Amino acid sequence: MIVEYVEKGGMIVEYVEKGGMIVEYVEKGGMIVEYVEKGGMIVEYVEKGGMIVEYVEKGGMIVEYVEKGEMIVEYVEKGGMIVEYVEKGGMIVEYVEKGGMIVEYVEKGGMIVEYVEKGGMIVEYVEKGGMIVEYVQKGEMIVEYVEKGGMIVEYVEKGGMIVEYVEKGGMIVEYVEKGEMIVEYV
Repeated sequence: MIVEYVEKGGMIVEYVEKGGMIVEYVEKGGMIVEYVEKGGMIVEYVEKGGMIVEYVEKGGMIVEYVEKGEMIVEYVEKGGMIVEYVEKGGMIVEYVEKGGMIVEYVEKGGMIVEYVEKGGMIVEYVEKGGMIVEYVQKGEMIVEYVEKGGMIVEYVEKGGMIVEYVEKGGMIVEYVEKGEMIVEYV
């Protein structure tokens, strides 16, 4: 190889030809940083905790790529938070820390679905008709919670029907649609 050393801003920069590209090595904070031009962009490689981390400027932001197991994980700073993007089952999943919890966002059928672990269960939040709907798995059923007129309404599928539970005067009232009527059970 032909190695070229150039002094740049008080540092010695090393240039090496690697696979037809010119690679630039610079010492930065005790580490050797490698710069490569890739598709018109300058990519920076740094060794971090035994892994090679790749930094790329994307849309005015610095994006960090790390290989985790078989996946490439992308980290982006968004609104003062570090957002992690992972490809999972053909979808891009976004992880954000929110109030001490890791929240997972997935696009599902044109909607953004939010997953949060709550009391050992995974809770799914979806915006539906301008409201936030919460889905929780209870036993074999998926229970849907919606805020309605200041109350939390619980919807459960029971025997092929949707049953609505509302707290009324300290009691749980069950509403079932029967034919054209709504029947109230107390």
